Amino acid sequence: MMVDARTIQTPLTLCVSQSENGLRTARAVLRAVLEARGVDRDRMDDSLLVAGELLANALQHGRSDAVMDLDCVDDELRITVTDPGPGFRLEEIPPAGSLRGGGRFGGFGIPLVKTLCSRVDWKSSEAGTRVEAVVSLNSADAIPCADLKIELLGLSADDAAWLLGEGADLDTAATF
Repeated sequence: MMVDARTIQTPLTLCVSQSENGLRTARAVLRAVLEARGVDRDRMDDSLLVAGELLANALQHGRSDAVMDLDCVDDELRITVTDPGPGFRLEEIPPAGSLRGGGRFGGFGIPLVKTLCSRVDWKSSEAGTRVEAVVSLNSADAIPCADLKIELLGLSADDAAWLLGEGADLDTAATF
């Protein structure tokens, strides 16, 4: 999807639908905002990943459309995602890498968001959930890929090796 970055300014509020194009459109708008600001590729990738994880969680668990607020101030991007779902408690979330419904592994999104953001605040209740994440847009604050190992996401070395396959070099293969 092509978005004309010259027409997009922050703060900006998007209603993100559960449709097939909802998440893709939100990411395209965010990419245009960041390109217009001249944000480097690594910081853009981090920002898109954070927004994508927060929106995917909201759309999946919120059981409805979500709202994403974007605001670029100085060298920070504030991403706020709100959904009307039943809410959750962080301490009750299964650990990253645990087996989920449908026989798939999951739970990597929240630890990844925490790692990539300078600040993350959750407010959750029966009325819904609001997550505010702040990503530094300063390239000097970027986290080198080699530092984002699977073990930062809560996996043991044995579990990481199992996920990556026998004989995997965890110093190189377990990076993002």
